[in-house]
Amino acid sequence: VWAMTMKKKGIPGKKALIDADTGRSMTFAQVDARSNQIARWAREKIGLQPKDVVALFMMNRIEYVVTWLGLTKAGVTVAWINNANKKSPLIHSINVANCKLLVFGSELTANVRDVLPSLSLPICCAGPGECPSFARSFDAEVGTFSDEPVDGNVYRAGISTFDDFAYIYT
Repeated sequence: VWAMTMKKKGIPGKKALIDADTGRSMTFAQVDARSNQIARWAREKIGLQPKDVVALFMMNRIEYVVTWLGLTKAGVTVAWINNANKKSPLIHSINVANCKLLVFGSELTANVRDVLPSLSLPICCAGPGECPSFARSFDAEVGTFSDEPVDGNVYRAGISTFDDFAYIYT
């Protein structure tokens, strides 16, 4: 659906996402480019495969949607972790989904730091703030990958409409 939308005349330059609090926005073309980088990073740098699960733990902001779209383009199932989760509920949400990676927003560093001893998976921190020493820098790594469209037939090979799309932990 995303690829079909992007082919429509005039769509790439239109605003796709707008932050109601700040007014910051991204066009369809910007969202597409960044999500392509994220898909490539997930497959090529992290080694994720179709149907692997990634925990996405960040506040509501534009990057949340773009990260989710990029991981989905990579064929990954995204576990949406409620940003209010702390300690045991946070650990449970990550473990019950059998997550291979945690991507968290820097604004939730304290929550992740508190459960760090209970986690045994790679951890990536996405801006806007400082990336803690216990996490990889999501933004720095993703920014090194091409933003050209990914081949969905390759990246999502073996995925059907009967497969899990996302898990929601509220």
